[in-house]
Amino acid sequence: MGLRLASASGGSAGAGEGTGQAHGRCQGRDGGAGRRREPADRRADADVRGPRGPGRGGGGGHRAGLGDRAAVTGAGARAGRLAGDVHGGHLRPDARRRGRGHPLQGLRGGVLRGDPHRGAVLGPAVTAGSGTGAGYWVELSQGRRRLGAGFLLTRRFVVTALHCLRGMTDREAELDVVLEDGTRVPGRVSRQDEEADLALVEISAGYGVAQPVPVAGVARGGDRWRGPYRPAPNDVELTGRIDRGAMPYDCEGGGRIEALQLTADQQLGDYSGYSGGPVEGVARGREPVVVGILLEQSPDRADASRSANVLFAATVREVMRRFDHFDVAHLVDVLRPNTPDRGPAQALPPPRSQADRVDTVLGLFQQMAEQAVLDPADVSELRYLALKRIFEARGRDAAGGSV
Repeated sequence: MGLRLASASGGSAGAGEGTGQAHGRCQGRDGGAGRRREPADRRADADVRGPRGPGRGGGGGHRAGLGDRAAVTGAGARAGRLAGDVHGGHLRPDARRRGRGHPLQGLRGGVLRGDPHRGAVLGPAVTAGSGTGAGYWVELSQGRRRLGAGFLLTRRFVVTALHCLRGMTDREAELDVVLEDGTRVPGRVSRQDEEADLALVEISAGYGVAQPVPVAGVARGGDRWRGPYRPAPNDVELTGRIDRGAMPYDCEGGGRIEALQLTADQQLGDYSGYSGGPVEGVARGREPVVVGILLEQSPDRADASRSANVLFAATVREVMRRFDHFDVAHLVDVLRPNTPDRGPAQALPPPRSQADRVDTVLGLFQQMAEQAVLDPADVSELRYLALKRIFEARGRDAAGGSV
């Protein structure tokens, strides 16, 4: 699971898998090769009190604490950027992929409030007063092994960086979604996109998550950003500037994604531990909105054992595009199956305007609730997803197609 930097000759700085820091393995601050220090505010042994029972996360602020940032070591240097081997977890020089960075092992994210002029609610609305102090990010673990960070897209789905899940012994097995207060709810890996280095984790049915979900927005170059999640209480909160918004980027997984290029104010030399967390866009006079998910860091050209303070994040729009769970057309297909008891779905008249199309989709959701095809709570969430797509499109149009 460790990052290994490639030497100037193209060989891996760490030849063995079990040789520790001398061979470029990611290690915790306590020096153990496979063990990380428990953050002070973690309640690793918190129990789940059953579906929708007491002890579920409320609307309060989150602090989950993923593990400590791992140290990346290696040998050699190279002018230009390094491309990563997504399967082996190491970096190799590749002149054809100079624009690529390498994964941030286990990033984290934070919290935000909504701005109806800038973003759209990704799930059930955040209640008044919850504000930016209410966390929506989580920690993913399997047994006693921490995997990485993620954040709630809805109250059922968590998005994370796929490379955070490399530590899983079996991706078909269940994993734990750990909330800020230490409460664990079971989940499973629902979808994986190797090319984009993204994954969806679905929280098991019957387990309610009361945490507010974030508000999505479109990043603009020149805006400020922050990543409120910190891997441990003594780690810094990342802040910085959005250099470029919604640009094409060839990520380490091999796919071309819509990404944000970010500069961090904090010169850490290694941003491992922050992967999978959300990026909040902070514009003057506006509420913060989530604009992306942190994925990669750019290597330092002067010192191959360090990373520059340039990070890359997939946009929220890219996440929605990659996973059809959040595509409104797909939701309509799922909601209108040709079941024997109901017969084929009746064709709806073609909508006359965008407003008519919106009303048609929302009306269909309501119909499914009345016919007991879906739980009313699920219908409420789907309605917000549909509205999210609409607001997101309006935000893109308002930006004039250039951010």
